[in-house]
Amino acid sequence: MMNNIHVSRTFKVTAMALAVAASLGARAADDDIDEFVYRLITPASSVSLGLGYLFDDNARFGQYTGLNQEGVSLTLNADIRQRDKETGTWWIVTGHDLGRDSRDLRVEHTRQGQWSYYLELAELVRHSQYVVNTGLTGIGTSALTINGAPMRDIAPETRRQSVAVGYGQTLPAGWDVSVRFKNEEKDGIRLFGRGTPGNQQWLAEPIDQTMQQLDVVVGFTGEQFQLQTGYYGSYFLNRHHGLAIDDPAGDPTNSRDIASFSPMGLPPDNYAHQLYVTGGYNFTTTTRATFKLSRTRATQQDRFIVAPASTVSGDNLDGQVDTTLVQAGVTARPMPALSLLANVRYMNRDDRTPIQQYFSQGGSTYDGRNEPRSVKSKVGKFEATYRLGQGYSLTGGFDYESRERNTSPVRVVSFREDTEEQGLRLALRKIMSETVNGTLQVEHSQRDGSDFVTNLLSDGSEGSNLVAPIHLADRDRDKVRLTGDWTPTMALSFQGMAEYSRDRYDGRSIGPRDGDAQLVSIDATYAISDFWKASAWTQRSDTRLDQVSQSGGSDWTAKTRYQDRSFGLGLRGTVGGNLELGVDVSESHSDGLFLFSSAASAIESVPDVGYQTQTVKLFGRYKVQPDFAVQVDVIGERWKTNDWQWADYVYSDGTTLSQDSDQNVLFLGVTGIVTWR
Repeated sequence: MMNNIHVSRTFKVTAMALAVAASLGARAADDDIDEFVYRLITPASSVSLGLGYLFDDNARFGQYTGLNQEGVSLTLNADIRQRDKETGTWWIVTGHDLGRDSRDLRVEHTRQGQWSYYLELAELVRHSQYVVNTGLTGIGTSALTINGAPMRDIAPETRRQSVAVGYGQTLPAGWDVSVRFKNEEKDGIRLFGRGTPGNQQWLAEPIDQTMQQLDVVVGFTGEQFQLQTGYYGSYFLNRHHGLAIDDPAGDPTNSRDIASFSPMGLPPDNYAHQLYVTGGYNFTTTTRATFKLSRTRATQQDRFIVAPASTVSGDNLDGQVDTTLVQAGVTARPMPALSLLANVRYMNRDDRTPIQQYFSQGGSTYDGRNEPRSVKSKVGKFEATYRLGQGYSLTGGFDYESRERNTSPVRVVSFREDTEEQGLRLALRKIMSETVNGTLQVEHSQRDGSDFVTNLLSDGSEGSNLVAPIHLADRDRDKVRLTGDWTPTMALSFQGMAEYSRDRYDGRSIGPRDGDAQLVSIDATYAISDFWKASAWTQRSDTRLDQVSQSGGSDWTAKTRYQDRSFGLGLRGTVGGNLELGVDVSESHSDGLFLFSSAASAIESVPDVGYQTQTVKLFGRYKVQPDFAVQVDVIGERWKTNDWQWADYVYSDGTTLSQDSDQNVLFLGVTGIVTWR
């Protein structure tokens, strides 16, 4: 969303620079203009053109960049800024990766403080990380045939192409208006499937979709009062409404055969419209209030792909969700040492979709009726900061959140209509010296709610009432966080953070039990000399959750744990004034650990899943002439996994899904860069 007339980058210049530029007619060649002012009003432009070579095919390194296949690629980037000194208008052209599959280009014409308009073109390609070996035919269409051809490899991908235009105009008396429209076309194929436990078939979802966004904003800026009001709309069109699947080996007349799952519906067309107003008012130099009001209506009235049951009136869902948002806040400094902050928010997501029985015969835990999802939430926050003196400040806060939900009595798991969470925060900050400061913060929150609703089966008998879903379960959470920075010398600085949180759940015999999370990160920079700078960082996180589930009449204890650790080193410098050098080395590990146990089974765990990435980036830029430089980039990356879940997954129709578990990539690029003012 655009803010006033500034629909893109705004060039910030000092009042002195503007005054000097105006008094001298903004003549960049005039020797009387200070070099600093000259650079402000005449920023540099550049165009870079080069070639790159990728030495091996890969699925991860080039998943979004298009650099996924061995061979030559074109490097083309542009950042062109031209100012007309007579009119004070700017032409700005920026483009990135214009020679590759994923690229963007923006052209903007602006007169600062008066008007601005732009055109944006962008393209993004996503290559699937998996290779599919299948006999499915009709891929890319809405009519598929199982094993209609010999087995062959398929590489799914999707492509987004977007066009965006925008215009902004400053109006008299502090008013302004801006309009933005974006149209995005998405096509390709995406992994899909159908099946029942123990019997699955791979399918390809055809993608041919249009997504449009329109944003119209009218704003006012006064000395005390600021206001923005506008309209935001989103429109989604899917040209494939359903999949017709031919399975020669199946029996579509048998309701238990997966061949009966045809046709299958795809995402339907839908629209959303929002009107909003937001603003702020400065009561005094130390007291300010803000507010926001919005009303959104989302509808889904796309025609059903098959005729519904006789119990359903109409030929579409007639889906409608109305969302009302009211938000207000105030910040104040009633005393030099005291700062206050308070805000409240109310949101009502009212799902007005008619409830109808879409299936005449339901299962034991559903009765064939759709279930609208309406939620009312109330959120409040109050915070006070008091500066104690001698570098100390104390911050205390209270947080409140309540949610009301609708529910159907026929459900699989337990449900409660209301939840309420309250939390307290206390933070002590100490500025120990000009080189050392830190903050210690502790938090405690508690969530509970209304009684759990008794679940019923479709025949009216009582169902399972054992499970408490994690977002509804009673929970006590404690968190402590320590942050700090230290600059022992002018050349060396450290920043760090350590955080620990612990959750405890109760209220039901099955569901989450307890969990904890730890995070530690450290960043350091060191100026080796006036020409060389080094940096280093490391981060480690550890998240654990224990829960109890039930399967086959026995209780199971499930312990899951996710660990991430990464580090990086960087070095930048110049040699002789004309040569810039740099190197970055990083490594990351992500591991999932799973432990299951039951008194009725000898199975204790499944294999762990881990991902590892090691990357080395080298670059060197040599300035051949003041306005021409040559840059060499070398990137080496190794991606490795032991993810057995998708190592060689075999569907019941013979389709396999696999990925290369050890991918090594080497990229070499040579680029020429021309700059001018």
